[in-house]
Formats: sequence, structure tokens, C-alpha cells
Amino acid sequence: MASELRVNTLKDASGNNSVGMSTVAEGTAKAWATFNASGTPAFRNSFNSSTLTDNGTGNMTISFTNNFGAAYNYTAGGQVAHSSSTTTSYCCQPFSQPTILTGSCQYSILYNTASAAGAADYVYCATTNHGDLA
Repeated sequence: MASELRVNTLKDASGNNSVGMSTVAEGTAKAWATFNASGTPAFRNSFNSSTLTDNGTGNMTISFTNNFGAAYNYTAGGQVAHSSSTTTSYCCQPFSQPTILTGSCQYSILYNTASAAGAADYVYCATTNHGDLA
């Protein structure tokens, strides 16, 4: 028999700090992952992320354990850590609009300097997804 718990607000043990249930239901990450994209790709840790697929240099797909409610109606973004230069920007972003699906999202792992830009496989990558699940 399934149980159901209905509350409006959650409070910590002291009763001082509270959070509304809409924040819990709508404001928390619905999927996230930290992963190694260099060599053999692998998750370091993840939530609601089931499969990591290497599509080529700087191109990864993460499949979700539980689908999002609609394609394009959730956020997808992340970051990359690299130690070679403080003047280089790195990001992990959706590959293109058609790759933001309900069950997976394809990401570009990119770098940008004053003299060059491109895709690369980095040792530390992270993504976060917010939105409504199906």
C-alpha cells in the first residue's frame, strides 16, 4: 500500500529555517552529473542520469533515468574544470536545439581563448538540469 505525505512547508529541527514545498518540487535540480569526458567517459557521481555516451571529441550525451515532461522545457548547462590557463573559458552546454530531448540531452564541451576556440574532452565536467519531470 502506497503512503502519501502532504505538507505546505518543511522546517529544520530548530523550527527556524523553512522552505515551501513549491521550492522543493519545482526549484531543485531534477538531474545532475559530474563526469570524466577524457579517455573512457564515466560518471563520477550523478542523480537521475543513467547513461553517458561519447559521440566524439567534446560531444557527450547523458540519458535520464526519469524523462522530463517536454523537450526544450528544461534547463541544461554546466561547467568544465581545467588547470592550463586562467584566461580560458570552458563550458558544457546543449549541443544544438534538436538534441534537448525528454529522455536525454547532448552536450558540447567547449573552450575559448583570445586566440582559439573549439571542442575538447576534459577530465572534470558537470551538468545540472532543472524543469518538470514527466
